[in-house]
Amino acid sequence: LSYFDEWKESFTPKMLKSFQLAAEKEPDSIDYCIEYGYNYAYYENSIKGIEILEECKSKFTPNYRLLSYLGDSYLLAGKYEKARDYHLEAENGEAYTAQKEQHISIQNAYSLGRANLQLGDKIEGIKYLDIACNGGQGLLQACSRLEKEKE
Repeated sequence: LSYFDEWKESFTPKMLKSFQLAAEKEPDSIDYCIEYGYNYAYYENSIKGIEILEECKSKFTPNYRLLSYLGDSYLLAGKYEKARDYHLEAENGEAYTAQKEQHISIQNAYSLGRANLQLGDKIEGIKYLDIACNGGQGLLQACSRLEKEKE
């Protein structure tokens, strides 16, 4: 196993348990709910993480971060249309404009670009990768992918 794999195997259960306990002890916290679901999706099981995030969505008024993380989780699960829908809802919803955080917004654009490419929409994919790359000032992986897609 690589160092990362060993770290992940030893750290993931503790981290997820911490997020789970935080969400249980603070059931009125959308932030703990989101972090638990997203980290579960990313480090353990995307489908179970999506279920947790969908529960958050039904329990709380959705915000930009929840929708973006739901989109990322669906992307991890290979459910590209659902991923695109959530990312677009976060990006285009007027209610979420004031909630955008720079790093999450850039990640959202990158994920939206990836989802569009997976769905065969190269024009929209490149458009959102370009937003995420931000002229070389954004995500490095978005810039790399953008160059690859433009070839």
